[in-house]
Amino acid sequence: MGTTAASPGFPCQSCEVRDKTICSSLDDEQLRELNQITTEVTLRSGGTVFYQGDDDTYLFNVVAGAVRLSMLLPDGRRQVTGFLFPGDFLGLSVGGVYAYSAETLSETSLCRFERVRLIEIMERFPKLEHRLLELASNELTQA
Repeated sequence: MGTTAASPGFPCQSCEVRDKTICSSLDDEQLRELNQITTEVTLRSGGTVFYQGDDDTYLFNVVAGAVRLSMLLPDGRRQVTGFLFPGDFLGLSVGGVYAYSAETLSETSLCRFERVRLIEIMERFPKLEHRLLELASNELTQA
């Protein structure tokens, strides 16, 4: 992840997965505002995005790589619940904590959004909230 020569200081505009993510609903000016609250994160293979039970502080877009989702069962076994790839969104939760763990399967690049700040932007840009709901609904339908 990073800035290209065509868009210095504005990596969201040239992002290869922009049309697949929540970002696809935003025009360039709105995207600039989203970019201001976005942190680019790259994790090595086997890295942890977050653990089940952690506070749900961040939301993420997968930009490159792959993420495995899993849940720790009461008997100590781990159940793999899914895989995410470029363009997928993760970190939705209920009750203030993540209900699953997310670990990288390869070197993975993510856009990280602080939940509180993303909610503030969604309140100003309803299209963003609508797109997130659309992605979550598709995920539920597939499950």
